[in-house]
Amino acid sequence: MREGKDGWLRCDIDRATLQSLQQRSNARGLLNLSLFLGPLFVVGVLAYASIGSLWALPLFWVYGSIYGFSISLLHETHHATPFRSRNLNSAMHTLAGLMTLRNPIYDRRVHTQHHGNTSVMGKDPELAHPKPIVGWKLLLDLFWLRAAVNLPILLVKQLFGVYSAEERKIISTKLAGRIRGMAAFILTFYAALAALSVVYQTWLPLLFTFFAHIYGGFVPRLYALTQHLGLDQDVNDFRLNSRTCLYNPVAAAWYWNMNYHIEHHMFPLVPFHSLPKLHEALRSQMPPPNSSVIDAWREILVCLRHQRREPEYSISKQLPENG
Repeated sequence: MREGKDGWLRCDIDRATLQSLQQRSNARGLLNLSLFLGPLFVVGVLAYASIGSLWALPLFWVYGSIYGFSISLLHETHHATPFRSRNLNSAMHTLAGLMTLRNPIYDRRVHTQHHGNTSVMGKDPELAHPKPIVGWKLLLDLFWLRAAVNLPILLVKQLFGVYSAEERKIISTKLAGRIRGMAAFILTFYAALAALSVVYQTWLPLLFTFFAHIYGGFVPRLYALTQHLGLDQDVNDFRLNSRTCLYNPVAAAWYWNMNYHIEHHMFPLVPFHSLPKLHEALRSQMPPPNSSVIDAWREILVCLRHQRREPEYSISKQLPENG
């Protein structure tokens, strides 16, 4: 292990190996994108065709579950790593912002702060569940209900340039202008969908977009919330504040391999398709990964029970003796 200039501990890895793993690929990115958008389109068509029958309920649930993984596409394009092409990364970043109701320009800036201050109290803007975890807030987040209210409000604030004192520290005047333009674009898009719903007296435009996160958001949120939940805070070791899990190939593809989350935080320039190889290269310096999403949540629920008696309790990952 070594401590970088930024104060974070990172595993030892051969420089040539790391440079090889950091190579981006349009082909790998487009393949994974097709594994996400392809099933989404097919299930969406089936869900539409099933309207009026009992098949509509499970098909819309599956559609919403896949749609919710658009947050993973947004995250990966924050780092501009899924594709070698800058234009492809930019286009997919905008598409993911539309799908998730998140301003990709603003979110990228906030996510940069998250990487520099991961799970540091008062400094990590993405630390949604600090110790002790509040059960009802966690439950609302599992069903995207807090986001359903907060994200439209945040876009309106961005449109009018309303920022907190902390936000103004990281958002320049020039960046605020770009954020305003993107906020206007996203709000106009959803306003158009709402207008279509009113004119044609149908919920379908919003049912396939905004509401998909609510009726199908549980599954992707179940995966995404495992990244840091219940782990140590205010430490400089990603092995202690982030969680790597082993997921099935379908979930890993839709999740863009972000289940290798310790590895991602240590070396964020490694694209999604190389994270399994990075995981193997660092395995001897890492804590044992969680074997599944169920295993991860079993650990989180134990933490929740402990925090009822001991609010400062967190999960302590077992580090290798040589680490």
